Amino acid sequence: MYLAFAFPTYSPVSRTRGRLAFRHQFSFLRLSPHSKMYGNQPYPQPGAQPPPYGGGGGSGKPAQVCLSWVPASNGQVPPRAVQVGTQRDGSPVYVSRARHGNELIPAKLVQGHGHVCLPYGGKEHLVQQYEVLCDSGMPCFGCGWAWAPCQGFNVPPNAIIGGHTDRNEPLYIGKGFVNGDAAAGKVYSPHQCAYFSWGGAEHSSKQFEILVAM
Repeated sequence: MYLAFAFPTYSPVSRTRGRLAFRHQFSFLRLSPHSKMYGNQPYPQPGAQPPPYGGGGGSGKPAQVCLSWVPASNGQVPPRAVQVGTQRDGSPVYVSRARHGNELIPAKLVQGHGHVCLPYGGKEHLVQQYEVLCDSGMPCFGCGWAWAPCQGFNVPPNAIIGGHTDRNEPLYIGKGFVNGDAAAGKVYSPHQCAYFSWGGAEHSSKQFEILVAM
């Protein structure tokens, strides 16, 4: 089915005393039922139309950016840094990450130290340029992250990626304890364990928690 619209057009027919006389006539435009009009003219339609705005008030859960990586250096701790616990001397321990070669590795930042400590290749590496994980969510919308026990080593589907290997494999964020000190480190799923740095060495652990999105 097609719709027809008539609109006037004018064409010159004669010239009298320097003036043009015009003939008034109608032209017809056929439109399909699916055509759109902009003013009095059709306009081309894109392949897909965005859904209409519903005006807010929906029943869905609001989404927000709950965690952010904040650049820091030389022991700096940004506001709202994510803390995993304390060392035996009471020093707070935070989640951080830093580069080592072509890898980006989750690490620990101890308050009062001028560097982060990351586990790699059986050793503890000290890095002065790093990023700190900070809670950037608005409390009125709730907390968008949590620590989940890793049981039977099944990485939760909502685990948060904190870095990558030199083969672009994901490294997740884990927290645990080494010799009574709280630690943050990397979780590498093919090895089915977490790695933490402590006392100059890299330590693997099967007992840890993993950071997940809620």
